[in-house]
Amino acid sequence: MANGGRVITVASADPLGALLDEQQYEIDEGPCLEALYTARIVMAPDMSRESRWHGYPRQAMAHGVSAVYSSPLIIRGEALGVLNLYAAQVGAFEDLDRVELIAQIVTLTCVAITATLRNYGDVTLAEQLQTTMSSRSVIDQAMGIVMATEHCTAADAFALLRGISQTRNVRLADIAKDLVARTAAGSR
Repeated sequence: MANGGRVITVASADPLGALLDEQQYEIDEGPCLEALYTARIVMAPDMSRESRWHGYPRQAMAHGVSAVYSSPLIIRGEALGVLNLYAAQVGAFEDLDRVELIAQIVTLTCVAITATLRNYGDVTLAEQLQTTMSSRSVIDQAMGIVMATEHCTAADAFALLRGISQTRNVRLADIAKDLVARTAAGSR
């Protein structure tokens, strides 16, 4: 899966699959990477006849792999990952029923990834909103303290707190939190 410009194996059914993926990453070519970069299915039905990817076919065959099928995982119009299938039998991915089953698995995988990303985005947004609301609450409390002690307007209190924040190069929410904590500690 593409992760910030770096390709990584997120999951593998067995260690051999992960090893075969890693070998492609090391030489920066192979069916997985071709599928990722072109956003197209890449099939190598007989690795012994394969002339693409320099030494990779020999490496795969050394591990008993005779056929490879790599299908990009297209999420929101972009290839974010690849489903790689490796087989010991030549021509293992040429059967139309098998290819249709693989296409269904790829579709379901893309749906799951999309839902996960959407949920992650919702969770992240919710966390950001919660943080913002918490910060806003403590800033309002600090403004109230400044208004009471300095006998000024809300705008003046905010300007004073913002000025302290900028002078000290500290987040406004942190300045407010500190003032509220010190005031609460002093009133005990």
